[in-house]
Amino acid sequence: MTGNSASSPTVAIMQPTYLPWLGYFDLIDTVDIFVVLDNAQFEKQTWQQRNQLRSQVGLEWITVPVLIKDRFGQRINQVEINRLHFIEKHLKQITQNYRKAQWYGQYYPRFSEVFQTSAANGKLAHFTIEIIKSLCTSFNLSASFVMASDLTADGVRSEKLVNIMQALGAKSYISPKGAAEYIFADYTTFKNAGVSVFFQNYQHPVYNQVYTPFTPYACALDLLFNEGAGSTAIIRSGRKTLVPAETMVNL
Repeated sequence: MTGNSASSPTVAIMQPTYLPWLGYFDLIDTVDIFVVLDNAQFEKQTWQQRNQLRSQVGLEWITVPVLIKDRFGQRINQVEINRLHFIEKHLKQITQNYRKAQWYGQYYPRFSEVFQTSAANGKLAHFTIEIIKSLCTSFNLSASFVMASDLTADGVRSEKLVNIMQALGAKSYISPKGAAEYIFADYTTFKNAGVSVFFQNYQHPVYNQVYTPFTPYACALDLLFNEGAGSTAIIRSGRKTLVPAETMVNL
């Protein structure tokens, strides 16, 4: 779908999440511009602040502590990290689970440096976005990043997405399947604005892990430390043909 950036770029719009799964990076790799929806409302105990590592006993949650008391309605880019002691704890968890992985020794030092430096900033969004960008570098992904907060694009739900697309001069929007319900409900908003919507069609690939049997949906570190230089091809192997929204909507 990429390659049309000279006239009308292909765009995906996603909230920043902590140590995203492989499908998140596939979406980045599919588009010309990846818009980070950093000004969406924060929701506690969601992917915005947590994800999963593959441990000896299965998937293990890892959560960034944040300040939420008396801060209802704050945006993701306003959320502050609560106590930086979690840095040592999380890096210890990562080391315990992946030190036996084939590529851990090559990729962990740089990851740890970015992790500690970006966390010290104190803002959740800065921390998670810098990690995402660093992982993109490790995966050799080159989409352009744009912060939604840097654009003049207000509105709610699909209205906001369309306004972001218009601010970028874009006509092709790639959406994760998880947003299908509200996109179907608001589809005329996209149609009236001349924005074509396609759904990502991603099948989680199987790869080598430290522990067996293979368990999908761990964070992307699981792939990087286990497969290293082969990670990019593995991410792309899960990509199936995009699904046009118009073929699924009853207008």
